[in-house]
Amino acid sequence: MRMYYDAQQTDQEMQHDNTKQSARASWRLHKTHERLDALLDETGGEVTPEVEALEVEIMAHVEEAAKIGAAMVCAAKQRTEAIDAEIKRLQARKAYEARCVEAGKRLLRLVSDEIGETTFSAGTYRVSVRQPLLRVVGQIPEGADPAAYIERGLATAQPAKVDRRAIKRELQGGFEVDGFTLERGGEKGVVVR
Repeated sequence: MRMYYDAQQTDQEMQHDNTKQSARASWRLHKTHERLDALLDETGGEVTPEVEALEVEIMAHVEEAAKIGAAMVCAAKQRTEAIDAEIKRLQARKAYEARCVEAGKRLLRLVSDEIGETTFSAGTYRVSVRQPLLRVVGQIPEGADPAAYIERGLATAQPAKVDRRAIKRELQGGFEVDGFTLERGGEKGVVVR
């Protein structure tokens, strides 16, 4: 961890130095351009040895600024590629861990009935295996009077639409509802807290 931190700190220091060098080169270039403009105004636009010397100085700074800029771009590109590689590695690791969670849940669903336990502790987590939820299955039988279902509050009028929640309450309360039953749907749920 310390080695990674040192490399990161060195990387940041190098980036800061490149930025400072680039700013200095840009400032020098700007000042040299100002001097060149002033000199050309004095000479009336005539190219004198002093003007040629300033042009050479400008070109030297342009090359320096270009080198610093290229170094900054390359270093930033290298860091970006390293970050992309790290993101891909972490995404692959996360997908692997998600598959492990699902495999563990499948195993718990299989063995919980065999050992007669539904709650397990592992580290700071508690894992519970729960029965699938009850759901209402069925429909109003053909030929049955929908008005009887509407009167009991098990359907709404025009058009007759079944209220599955009301039917579920009735069935759980021990009452019969023609054409409907309660069934456990899907597989057992596994909850991790």
